[in-house]
Amino acid sequence: MSIRLIVAVLDFIEQIKVVAKYYLPYRFHRYDLLLLRHYLLQSPFSISKEFLIKQGADDPYQFGETPLTELEKIARLAEVGKGDVVYDLGCGTGRTSFFLNAVFGCRVEGVEIIPYFVERAEDIKRRVGNDDVNFTCSDMLETDFYKATVVYFYGTCAEDDFVKALIERLKLNLQPGARVITISYPLKEFGESSFVLKEEVPIRFNWGASTAYLQVYQPDC
Repeated sequence: MSIRLIVAVLDFIEQIKVVAKYYLPYRFHRYDLLLLRHYLLQSPFSISKEFLIKQGADDPYQFGETPLTELEKIARLAEVGKGDVVYDLGCGTGRTSFFLNAVFGCRVEGVEIIPYFVERAEDIKRRVGNDDVNFTCSDMLETDFYKATVVYFYGTCAEDDFVKALIERLKLNLQPGARVITISYPLKEFGESSFVLKEEVPIRFNWGASTAYLQVYQPDC
C-alpha cells in the first residue's frame, strides 16, 4: 500500500471519529462543513505549497494539521477552558481554531501567513456569527502575545533559527504563567530555561508518532 493511500485511509478514519464525537454535541459541524465546501476543489496542502513556492521557501511542503482527536487530548492536558485566550500559531484553514472554540469554549486568535486561508476562515466566522474566534494574516514573529494564556505551535518543520526567534518574540510580552504547547520538541532544547516543561504526551499524526510538550512561562527561572 502506498504512503499516499495509507494517509488517505487514516484521514478518512479520523473524519469519521470527528463526525461522531464532535459534530452534534459541540455543533462543530457548522464550521467543518463550510470548510469542506471551501476546499473541495483544491486542498489546503496544494494551496500552501503554491504560496510557499512563490515566496521562495526552501521547504514548500510545510502544511499539516493536528488530528482533532489528538488536539482534544493536547488541550485537556493544558486544561484549556472558557477563561483562556489561545493563540493558534500557523492556524492554516482555521479548523483547529474553530475546534478549540467549539469544544472548549475558549477564545482563539488564529495567526496565519497565507491570505487565502485567513480570508476563508473569516468568511466562515461571519457566516456562523462568532466573535470569539479571530484570524490575523501576519508573521507569527511579529505577533504580540500579551493577551495569550495558551500558545499552540505545531512547528515540526520549523528551522532552529525560526524557533529561537519565536522564543524571543514570546518573551517580549507573554504573561508569566502562560502555557505553551509545542509539537515534536520542548523549548528547553533551544537553551531556553524560561519555559518550564510540565508534561508531555504521545500523539499520533497521519505521518507517524510524535510528542506534545506542555510548558509554562516562568521568566525568573
